[in-house]
Amino acid sequence: MPDPLAPSSNRLRWEHAALADLDRACTGLLEALTAAHDQARALAERPHWGLGEADPALHSAAALAELFREKASDTPGGVGGALAAHTAEVTEFRDLIAAVCAALPNIDTGSARRLDGPLS
Repeated sequence: MPDPLAPSSNRLRWEHAALADLDRACTGLLEALTAAHDQARALAERPHWGLGEADPALHSAAALAELFREKASDTPGGVGGALAAHTAEVTEFRDLIAAVCAALPNIDTGSARRLDGPLS
């Protein structure tokens, strides 16, 4: 039997369970990204870091606390911004999986043959 995944294969193989596994993995990743984003947001909003930043003589402590806030923020260079970008990518991928799952059952044999030759 020829390898159904080989480039020369003319078979269309749909494994709904694999697509469902991908969807579940995306959901789990989105939950983890949301939790991490919430933690980053809490850090960015933290009023006091305990670094001595309230002491006017410790300029570097105040600067360090501000740097931590900036890096945890939703700005493009911050952790929150990066997590938001990852969340958008995973959401787009999950939406694509859903579209594939919805469309594949509606493709008839004739359409598949026109796309990739005869089905076996």
